[in-house]
Amino acid sequence: MDTDTQRVKIVGKYQLKKSFNSADEFNKYYIKHKEEIDTKTSNQLNKEYIINGYKITKRNIKIIDGKKHGEIFLKPIESSQSTSVLSENTESALSFTKLNNEIEDIKAKINILTESIDHIIDVISYGADSFAVNNSFSAQATISSQQN
Repeated sequence: MDTDTQRVKIVGKYQLKKSFNSADEFNKYYIKHKEEIDTKTSNQLNKEYIINGYKITKRNIKIIDGKKHGEIFLKPIESSQSTSVLSENTESALSFTKLNNEIEDIKAKINILTESIDHIIDVISYGADSFAVNNSFSAQATISSQQN
């Protein structure tokens, strides 16, 4: 069997999103990383960078050497969009809390089941010993009655 077909292929480096609390904070970062940022599309930039209250857009796009180049702008997010983002985050937090509560309930039920199973095992073990004692007693009683 060919082991190369079984391996997971590496397609690229995963990058964590970088968040900025303000446009000024992003602007300082942009000044330091201008060349790197300018080579990316606005779609790529919006996936990599989160600027509180803004999204990245490019304007005045010109094609130079077959590549698109444009000026980077920050466009304020409309209140309905930011509200929907906030409501999505709130819903996610609530879902997370609900899942945590359900996990805790499941853990409690597992503990109860474990205790019940342990009790059943004890009863079976005690019952088996009791059954063996009772059977030997009745067997002795049967033997002694047969001898009489």
